[in-house]
Amino acid sequence: MLGLGLRHNDSYEQVIHDYEPLEVLGEGSYGCVWKAVNKHSGDIVAIKKLKDKFNCLSWKECMNLREVKALRGVGDHPNIVKLKQLIVEDNILYLVMECMDMTLTQFMKKRVKKYADSDEVRGVAIQLFQALAQMHQKGYFHRDLKPDNILVYDDAVKVADLGMAREVSTYGDEMYTKYVTTFWYRAPEFLYVQSLAHLPPPLWISLDKTLKTP
Repeated sequence: MLGLGLRHNDSYEQVIHDYEPLEVLGEGSYGCVWKAVNKHSGDIVAIKKLKDKFNCLSWKECMNLREVKALRGVGDHPNIVKLKQLIVEDNILYLVMECMDMTLTQFMKKRVKKYADSDEVRGVAIQLFQALAQMHQKGYFHRDLKPDNILVYDDAVKVADLGMAREVSTYGDEMYTKYVTTFWYRAPEFLYVQSLAHLPPPLWISLDKTLKTP
């Protein structure tokens, strides 16, 4: 397991007030992400505030929540966003993570040139493959891989948002694609015919092993 700088105390009164919000980076189904600065160290971080209230959860139960467990389980890797701290305050869970410049979607929209050159595409692809290889080696797959969940900082590319990630061995023979998250990145056969688990998935999905391989 990855050793993280996680902090808590018995009353869950936490250090979220040590951070000053700067701007909203994005909002999804499960939470809102803020760019913030640590008032003491000056470090810039991204803080994900989960929408669900976690009443009466023990610290151990918080550590076993899907996204937290996946971020810890995949280990420390240069192409996977790092969880720096976990904070629970007033039954709200905050994930403090390293901050990146923008998503891959924003990066593509801000481009001056219409098309990326081959070296740029190769650099993004290699880092993405390395991140997925690390996740798969550790027994996880992402299940919601898309440009909005790929972060960019200078030349660095990192996979983020592991809220839909699953452990490969957790569900036995159950087909993992029954629940569709982002429609734009799902193949039509997965949307309309859920029983076709034997069909080879398209490249974008096969990269992430969205279907459990035998």
